[in-house]
Amino acid sequence: MDHRLDFYRSWLSIAASLQLRLVSRAIVKKRYAAWLLDTYGPGVVINPHNVAFVLTAQVVNEFLRAMPGSPLGILISDENQEVMPDIEKSIRLLRGEEGSLRLSQIVEKGFFIESQKSHILQLCDLCAYAIRRAEEQKIGHPVKPAEAAIIPLVDPLRHTAGEPMLDVLAWLDAQQKKERPGR
Repeated sequence: MDHRLDFYRSWLSIAASLQLRLVSRAIVKKRYAAWLLDTYGPGVVINPHNVAFVLTAQVVNEFLRAMPGSPLGILISDENQEVMPDIEKSIRLLRGEEGSLRLSQIVEKGFFIESQKSHILQLCDLCAYAIRRAEEQKIGHPVKPAEAAIIPLVDPLRHTAGEPMLDVLAWLDAQQKKERPGR
Protein backbone atom coordinates (compact mmCIF):
# COMPACT_ATOMS: atom_id res chain seq x y z
CA MET A 1 0.00 0.00 0.00
CA ASP A 2 2.83 2.41 0.82
CA HIS A 3 4.28 1.76 -2.63
CA ARG A 4 0.97 2.79 -4.27
CA LEU A 5 0.75 5.95 -2.17
CA ASP A 6 4.35 6.83 -3.04
CA PHE A 7 3.47 6.32 -6.70
CA TYR A 8 0.49 8.69 -6.37
CA ARG A 9 2.58 11.27 -4.52
CA SER A 10 5.30 11.23 -7.17
CA TRP A 11 2.84 11.54 -10.07
CA LEU A 12 0.92 14.33 -8.37
CA SER A 13 4.15 16.17 -7.63
CA ILE A 14 4.82 16.06 -11.38
CA ALA A 15 1.36 17.50 -11.98
CA ALA A 16 2.04 20.27 -9.44
CA SER A 17 5.44 21.06 -10.98
CA LEU A 18 3.74 21.43 -14.39
CA GLN A 19 1.11 23.68 -12.77
CA LEU A 20 -1.57 21.32 -14.01
CA ARG A 21 -5.09 22.51 -13.24
CA LEU A 22 -7.88 19.96 -12.94
CA VAL A 23 -11.44 20.81 -13.85
CA SER A 24 -14.15 18.28 -13.13
CA ARG A 25 -17.89 18.09 -12.70
CA ALA A 26 -19.61 15.38 -10.74
CA ILE A 27 -23.09 14.36 -11.79
CA VAL A 28 -25.12 12.43 -9.22
CA LYS A 29 -26.66 9.91 -11.59
CA LYS A 30 -29.84 9.29 -9.57
CA ARG A 31 -30.62 13.02 -9.40
CA TYR A 32 -29.77 13.41 -13.07
CA ALA A 33 -32.02 10.47 -14.05
CA ALA A 34 -34.88 12.03 -12.05
CA TRP A 35 -34.34 15.43 -13.78
CA LEU A 36 -34.24 13.75 -17.20
CA LEU A 37 -37.46 11.85 -16.53
CA ASP A 38 -39.22 14.94 -15.10
CA THR A 39 -38.08 17.13 -17.99
CA TYR A 40 -38.59 14.81 -20.97
CA GLY A 41 -40.53 11.82 -19.75
CA PRO A 42 -39.57 8.21 -20.41
CA GLY A 43 -37.52 7.18 -23.42
CA VAL A 44 -35.27 10.22 -23.78
CA VAL A 45 -31.60 9.55 -23.12
CA ILE A 46 -28.93 12.23 -22.73
CA ASN A 47 -25.72 10.70 -21.45
CA PRO A 48 -24.69 12.34 -18.13
CA HIS A 49 -21.09 12.43 -19.39
CA ASN A 50 -22.19 14.89 -22.07
CA VAL A 51 -23.79 17.18 -19.49
CA ALA A 52 -20.68 17.02 -17.30
CA PHE A 53 -18.54 17.73 -20.35
CA VAL A 54 -20.53 20.84 -21.34
CA LEU A 55 -20.32 22.19 -17.78
CA THR A 56 -16.60 21.42 -17.56
CA ALA A 57 -15.90 22.96 -20.97
CA GLN A 58 -17.47 26.22 -19.76
CA VAL A 59 -15.12 26.35 -16.77
CA VAL A 60 -12.09 25.59 -18.99
CA ASN A 61 -13.16 28.31 -21.44
CA GLU A 62 -13.47 30.88 -18.65
CA PHE A 63 -10.14 29.80 -17.15
CA LEU A 64 -8.40 30.33 -20.51
CA ARG A 65 -10.17 33.64 -21.11
CA ALA A 66 -8.97 34.91 -17.69
CA MET A 67 -5.32 33.98 -18.31
CA PRO A 68 -2.92 36.65 -19.56
CA GLY A 69 -3.21 36.86 -23.32
CA SER A 70 -6.42 34.78 -23.33
CA PRO A 71 -4.74 31.67 -24.79
CA LEU A 72 -6.61 29.16 -26.89
CA GLY A 73 -6.96 25.51 -25.94
CA ILE A 74 -7.88 22.12 -27.32
CA LEU A 75 -9.94 19.63 -25.36
CA ILE A 76 -8.37 16.17 -25.28
CA SER A 77 -10.31 13.37 -23.65
CA ASP A 78 -9.88 9.74 -22.85
CA GLU A 79 -11.41 7.69 -25.64
CA ASN A 80 -15.02 6.74 -24.96
CA GLN A 81 -16.90 5.48 -28.03
CA GLU A 82 -20.25 5.92 -26.29
CA VAL A 83 -19.99 9.69 -25.81
CA MET A 84 -17.53 10.80 -28.50
CA PRO A 85 -20.13 11.78 -31.13
CA ASP A 86 -22.19 13.81 -28.63
CA ILE A 87 -19.16 15.57 -27.20
CA GLU A 88 -17.79 16.43 -30.65
CA LYS A 89 -21.22 17.78 -31.61
CA SER A 90 -21.42 19.83 -28.39
CA ILE A 91 -17.99 21.37 -29.01
CA ARG A 92 -18.91 22.25 -32.60
CA LEU A 93 -22.23 23.79 -31.57
CA LEU A 94 -20.83 25.68 -28.57
CA ARG A 95 -17.93 27.09 -30.58
CA GLY A 96 -20.54 28.71 -32.86
CA GLU A 97 -22.98 29.63 -30.10
CA GLU A 98 -23.74 33.29 -29.47
CA GLY A 99 -23.72 34.54 -25.91
CA SER A 100 -22.28 33.36 -22.63
CA LEU A 101 -21.99 29.65 -23.49
CA ARG A 102 -19.80 30.21 -26.56
CA LEU A 103 -16.52 28.30 -26.34
CA SER A 104 -14.47 31.25 -27.56
CA GLN A 105 -11.13 29.90 -26.35
CA ILE A 106 -11.50 26.35 -27.64
CA VAL A 107 -10.12 25.63 -31.08
CA GLU A 108 -10.62 22.61 -33.27
CA LYS A 109 -12.82 19.70 -32.44
CA GLY A 110 -12.33 17.45 -29.45
CA PHE A 111 -9.62 14.84 -29.59
CA PHE A 112 -9.98 11.41 -28.07
CA ILE A 113 -6.97 9.28 -27.21
CA GLU A 114 -6.72 5.97 -25.40
CA SER A 115 -5.21 6.94 -22.07
CA GLN A 116 -2.76 4.05 -22.18
CA LYS A 117 -1.12 5.81 -25.16
CA SER A 118 -0.65 9.14 -23.39
CA HIS A 119 1.25 9.78 -20.16
CA ILE A 120 -0.62 13.03 -19.55
CA LEU A 121 -3.98 11.25 -19.86
CA GLN A 122 -2.75 8.52 -17.52
CA LEU A 123 -1.92 11.27 -15.04
CA CYS A 124 -5.39 12.72 -15.57
CA ASP A 125 -6.90 9.27 -14.93
CA LEU A 126 -5.09 9.10 -11.59
CA CYS A 127 -6.32 12.56 -10.70
CA ALA A 128 -9.87 11.75 -11.82
CA TYR A 129 -9.86 8.70 -9.58
CA ALA A 130 -8.89 10.82 -6.57
CA ILE A 131 -11.47 13.47 -7.46
CA ARG A 132 -14.17 10.81 -7.82
CA ARG A 133 -13.33 9.41 -4.39
CA ALA A 134 -13.47 12.95 -2.94
CA GLU A 135 -16.90 13.55 -4.47
CA GLU A 136 -18.16 10.18 -3.23
CA GLN A 137 -16.87 10.97 0.24
CA LYS A 138 -18.74 14.31 0.17
CA ILE A 139 -22.07 12.56 -0.41
CA GLY A 140 -21.46 10.04 2.36
CA HIS A 141 -20.05 7.04 0.55
CA PRO A 142 -17.30 5.28 2.50
CA VAL A 143 -13.77 5.45 1.12
CA LYS A 144 -10.89 3.18 1.99
CA PRO A 145 -8.03 4.61 4.08
CA ALA A 146 -5.68 4.56 1.07
CA GLU A 147 -8.25 6.49 -0.99
CA ALA A 148 -8.70 8.99 1.84
CA ALA A 149 -4.92 9.52 1.78
CA ILE A 150 -4.89 10.51 -1.91
CA ILE A 151 -7.80 12.95 -1.79
CA PRO A 152 -5.81 15.78 -0.18
CA LEU A 153 -3.02 15.28 -2.73
CA VAL A 154 -5.23 16.26 -5.64
CA ASP A 155 -7.14 19.12 -3.98
CA PRO A 156 -4.45 21.79 -4.59
CA LEU A 157 -4.57 21.02 -8.33
CA ARG A 158 -8.33 21.50 -8.64
CA HIS A 159 -9.68 24.59 -10.35
CA THR A 160 -13.24 25.40 -9.45
CA ALA A 161 -15.41 28.18 -10.76
CA GLY A 162 -19.05 29.00 -11.05
CA GLU A 163 -20.77 26.86 -13.62
CA PRO A 164 -23.61 28.21 -15.69
CA MET A 165 -25.76 25.21 -14.73
CA LEU A 166 -29.13 26.76 -15.60
CA ASP A 167 -27.76 28.16 -18.88
CA VAL A 168 -26.32 24.77 -19.81
CA LEU A 169 -29.56 22.95 -18.96
CA ALA A 170 -31.51 25.46 -21.06
CA TRP A 171 -29.06 24.95 -23.95
CA LEU A 172 -29.35 21.16 -23.67
CA ASP A 173 -33.13 21.49 -23.64
CA ALA A 174 -33.04 23.67 -26.78
CA GLN A 175 -30.77 21.13 -28.52
CA GLN A 176 -33.11 18.31 -27.52
CA LYS A 177 -36.12 20.18 -28.91
CA LYS A 178 -34.27 20.80 -32.21
CA GLU A 179 -33.52 17.10 -32.51
CA ARG A 180 -36.95 15.90 -31.38
CA PRO A 181 -39.54 18.50 -32.36
CA GLY A 182 -42.83 18.19 -30.55
CA ARG A 183 -41.31 17.04 -27.24
